[in-house]
Amino acid sequence: NHPASKYTGEDVVKVKDAPNYFDKYVKMVVMISEIRQIKTKKNEDMAFVTAGDETGLMNYVIFPKKNSLLNVIKHDKLYIVYGQVTRKDYNYQIVVSNILEVYTAIFLCKRNHIHLFSGDDSKPDSIRCIQFVRITDIYFGVARV
Repeated sequence: NHPASKYTGEDVVKVKDAPNYFDKYVKMVVMISEIRQIKTKKNEDMAFVTAGDETGLMNYVIFPKKNSLLNVIKHDKLYIVYGQVTRKDYNYQIVVSNILEVYTAIFLCKRNHIHLFSGDDSKPDSIRCIQFVRITDIYFGVARV
């Protein structure tokens, strides 16, 4: 099983389905397999990334305006990628708007508030409180974050 296969939902687009969303913004959960960083003619950093899920591989482009994202990404890590589906020649690709590493989330409910903690399982010291939310609606059941 591919690590991305457990991340599903109405709002998560799989690689094989990306062409159906041409010119739209999508959210994908993928594992990075290759990062090719280059300099533009203006000497700015950008990158071409290959990443995929259980349905295949796709190219992702990080333009210089978003080059701060290059500090976030690493090989063989799972990421949530937000971006626009575009096409260059006959190949579909994602122009990246944002990338977030998939972490383990821990919820602590206390007095009508939720504390959302996030961090890397293998690095307990990386766990930090990233969100503090007052509960206004109650939801019963399982929800993916």
